[in-house]
Amino acid sequence: MLSLIIGTVGYALFSITVKAATRRGCNIVAVGLVNYLVAAGFYCVLVLPTPPPERSVTLLAIAGGVVFFVAYLVLTQLIRRSGLSITISVVQLAVLIPVLAGILIWGERPNLLQGVGVLCAISALPLLGKASAVRAGAATEAGTGPAAEGRNIRGMLLTGSQLCLTGAAMMILQAVNHVGAGGEDRPLFFAILFTVALVGTGGAWLILERRISGTDIIYGLFLGSWNTIHGFMLVDAMSTLPGAVVFPFVSIVSMLLSVLAAVRIWGERLERTGKIGIALALVAVLFINIGRG
Repeated sequence: MLSLIIGTVGYALFSITVKAATRRGCNIVAVGLVNYLVAAGFYCVLVLPTPPPERSVTLLAIAGGVVFFVAYLVLTQLIRRSGLSITISVVQLAVLIPVLAGILIWGERPNLLQGVGVLCAISALPLLGKASAVRAGAATEAGTGPAAEGRNIRGMLLTGSQLCLTGAAMMILQAVNHVGAGGEDRPLFFAILFTVALVGTGGAWLILERRISGTDIIYGLFLGSWNTIHGFMLVDAMSTLPGAVVFPFVSIVSMLLSVLAAVRIWGERLERTGKIGIALALVAVLFINIGRG
């Protein structure tokens, strides 16, 4: 249970640290570069004496690294635009993607709890997208009309992109178990994944930024630590606790911690639309995860 609690707190602290870095005006690409350097370094040292994994695990890890890298960049933009409360709700709703894939691709039939959760998630998404556009409009003090319509479209696209990327990451992590990856292969999987993400972030840094400050490094070290801790601890938790316990606990508690931090630390204020969207997202995440168990 201790591993589950530590992993959940680390998961929440990741998004909270990204929010803090954006508020400090950090170079977000540089922060991500240090983050993935820490995570990749940890797992590479951990697997030094281990032979290479199966080809299928390697391919999944490479795909995961690309998805993680792109998802991180979209996450930072969504947090900057929409705030932490809206963003973390969208991220947690990504659990909808594997469920829908199972229904549409593999013909799975959702149970009653999953069905209710899916309906709540579908209802929450446009509300969260609209709340994102409202916050962006308030930040830019733009008026109504074409400008507002453009914000709505951009908000929906950014929200949808983050949802799909996070859902793809979840499906890749699930697929590792389906291809028969054993306990020794999981650290290797994460070592390759974070190394690919490091290469992608490094390329983006060289092309777009080429600057890094001491503050960027400090936030990147914290971010990499949370990244490493939450993944390692949650894998350990799942070795002793069923997924029906781990997934709902992580999703709900990390979401509540992030929203609480956003309100108490940065004074984020939500319109009624955002509050309803977050409430529906909480119900959706809880029911979908319990239904999976």
